[in-house]
Amino acid sequence: MTNNTPVTQEIVTIASHTSLANDGAAPILSDKDWLEQQLDGSGIKNPLLRKQFKVCSEGFTIEGVDIDGKPNRDSWQKRNRYPEKHLNKDGKPIKYITQKKKPGEEHGRYDAFLPVGKVRHYKALSEKHQPFFDTLSEDEQDEVTITSLGQFLLKYPSFPIIITEGAKKACCGLENGHIAISIPGCSMWHKSQSTELIPILDVLCVKGRPVYVALDSDFREKPEVKRDSRAISCPRGTRL
Repeated sequence: MTNNTPVTQEIVTIASHTSLANDGAAPILSDKDWLEQQLDGSGIKNPLLRKQFKVCSEGFTIEGVDIDGKPNRDSWQKRNRYPEKHLNKDGKPIKYITQKKKPGEEHGRYDAFLPVGKVRHYKALSEKHQPFFDTLSEDEQDEVTITSLGQFLLKYPSFPIIITEGAKKACCGLENGHIAISIPGCSMWHKSQSTELIPILDVLCVKGRPVYVALDSDFREKPEVKRDSRAISCPRGTRL
């Protein structure tokens, strides 16, 4: 994996772009209008992507899909509109909530967020990577139109992906012509209490695929973000 390439500047723009959206701390807007404001501020216009965000009381929820394009419950998250109302054991505000562990489970479950849809749903994707798509035969191009993003990536292990933090950034990546996959938090690229990659990353981060890491843009203020950016870039030693 790498985060030092000619496309780094564009990726960093995607990673920081969503910070332009107003968190809406003051209760002026309804939850629905606040969600619309968040999506608009993040540059998410595609109706298919916007449909993945569901308004709920004081926030919204988001759920991605698995490799086959089916709902992936483990990727579920809730974004708290008022994080200051939800504090962790250290007294820090909780912005995002992931799946709670079920009875009998030692640790909670979580997975990466893979956006819904197929390549044909995202015009910017084929435009950004036109040289790649030009190499496909007519049959392959027809097949691309009916396969999920996950299945497309499985078939073409040299096609690049971006790993970012937060579903809005992943959707913003697609709007800009990149297949971006988001993790719930900077340290949540591996399973709880393990160094194993979470399922989606384990399947898609294969040798030979360019993988760009673009976590939150506050790595200068948060050493843990810089640390995890480096750690995810080389999981299991020389894996990639």
